[in-house]
Amino acid sequence: MKIAKVWRYAVIFALLEVVAFLALSYEMREKIDRHYKQNFEYLSSSYESIFLNYKKIFEALFCSVVDNNETALILLNTLKNRAQADAQRANLLTKMSPVYFDIQKLGVKQFQFHLPDNASFLRVHEPSLYGDTLSGFRRTVYLVNRDKKPAFAFEVGRFASGFRYVFPIIRGENHLGSVEFGVGYESIMKAMQNVSGAEYALLVKK
Repeated sequence: MKIAKVWRYAVIFALLEVVAFLALSYEMREKIDRHYKQNFEYLSSSYESIFLNYKKIFEALFCSVVDNNETALILLNTLKNRAQADAQRANLLTKMSPVYFDIQKLGVKQFQFHLPDNASFLRVHEPSLYGDTLSGFRRTVYLVNRDKKPAFAFEVGRFASGFRYVFPIIRGENHLGSVEFGVGYESIMKAMQNVSGAEYALLVKK
């Protein structure tokens, strides 16, 4: 009988140990889950804030240095007479090169003008490359030229990936094309790191 009682107490004790362990494990998991959830919410908030700050900067840049009669005339002359395209491209490059020099400090890597048919008219960051179509793989450019409304997103390109801020160029009833400010993801990650002190990496699902 004494042995049976000892075993009974041993089993009860073991069960209590298991229950206590499971309770502590559950509490620990809950604590870890809350920690990850808080970090994720903070990460999302930081990302959205930085992304929107860039959006405001590029909206201001677009209005102040791109969306004007001089740029519109260059694009309009190009669309009216494609034989003038090289000369008009050179004019636009002369006009926009100082702008690109300044905005590189913001992390801008791509500064590009597109025609309404999604053809690249001028890559200010790489002026020797032009004339190729962006249809089929640059969704933001396609949407902006189709809907004539700005589009902002992370996007993978043929030459580089980054955060794209694309605006339509319109004068009256004339849709003249679009312009893109492209920020490398490194700049976004660095800004987030400066805010939180943590290190970040960008993973892209193919």
